[in-house]
Amino acid sequence: MTSILELKEIEFCYDSSIKILDKVNLKVDEGEVITIFGKSGIGKSTLLKIICGLLEAKSGKVYLDGKDITNIPANKRNIVMTLQDSYLFPHMTVEDNIGFSMKMHGKNKTEIKERVNELLNMIGLSGYEKKKPKELSGGEKKRVALARAIADYPRLILLDEPFTGLDEEIKNQILEIVKLLNKKYNTSLILITHDIHEAKTLSDRIIKLEDGKFKDFIF
Repeated sequence: MTSILELKEIEFCYDSSIKILDKVNLKVDEGEVITIFGKSGIGKSTLLKIICGLLEAKSGKVYLDGKDITNIPANKRNIVMTLQDSYLFPHMTVEDNIGFSMKMHGKNKTEIKERVNELLNMIGLSGYEKKKPKELSGGEKKRVALARAIADYPRLILLDEPFTGLDEEIKNQILEIVKLLNKKYNTSLILITHDIHEAKTLSDRIIKLEDGKFKDFIF
């Protein structure tokens, strides 16, 4: 199976005495879903930021599709990161939020509209095109954020505790949407969560980050 992402000997520290990541190695295959599990403050979010280019590792390499992207800016990596907050643009409609990345990359209006409609149908929000974020519930905002993340066909999506604050029913609905998006588009995902149910529902592999290193973690 083809590796989409490869991390080689990644090290990171916030000062000279505390090593957050200690020679971390990881391979993520095409279409694979991996959950990184571990205590708060252990370095999980730090690692995602290094993968997407928001932080620079002290040493080590990041490869995407076999290409060294260690020194490539975040906006040129074809990697999308979503956070606990949906961070939708409040002045934009749902359709403009979802199509934003495609517009920034020069896609034509017809292509954007077709893609937005396809994704709205998949996430169960057809007819919401002209709504603003303030008109959406928390769960609906999460759905729109996921559609926006996948709209321009990224090679990898990083999910940093994206289901925090949702009740169980809504969370389970969105977990099913994530599984559907992953299956349909074969997009690789890395998830950070403290929720065992989320990890087991979505993941092909669950890996524990402890003392700056990865360990296989099977429930």
